[in-house]
Amino acid sequence: GALILLGAAILAEAYPAPVEGVSAGGVSLAASFLVGAALIYDWETATILGFRTRGTIEILQRRPLSRLAYNSATYALASATAGWLIYVISPGEGAGRLLAAVALASVGFYVVNVTLVGLVVARASGARFDDILVQSVRWTAVPFAIMGSLSVILYVLWDRSHFLVGALVGPLVA
Repeated sequence: GALILLGAAILAEAYPAPVEGVSAGGVSLAASFLVGAALIYDWETATILGFRTRGTIEILQRRPLSRLAYNSATYALASATAGWLIYVISPGEGAGRLLAAVALASVGFYVVNVTLVGLVVARASGARFDDILVQSVRWTAVPFAIMGSLSVILYVLWDRSHFLVGALVGPLVA
């Protein structure tokens, strides 16, 4: 099951959704699968999948070791944060707890990811960190909110049947 989520996260990472104003070619929807992995399994699994997702892309794109290490660690830390927040909420039974856990985990993933990426972009470009952060949030907040809802759908479908997760292809492509 974790390998299915890893494959889906790598695929989502390889083909980011185009978002106006985002210079990196778009916003990856991999967070949906990484937060989903934290829901389905645990924070440890989500951390490993986060590291391997971004690491695989960095290797395929033949990026320098420093980028591979930083970007993979960023995804690992963001995934670990999401998983830890899910653990704290302990979604258990009830839609309200599930929604709260996913919302908090998604925000946790987002804050860690945007902050760490913003820091390295600001350092490399010489731009002010707060300017980078404001611009990044402006262009990526809505796609990340959508990813949270996809994580809920992933969790519910996974509980029913692993094969039903294939139904997420449509919303992800859209």
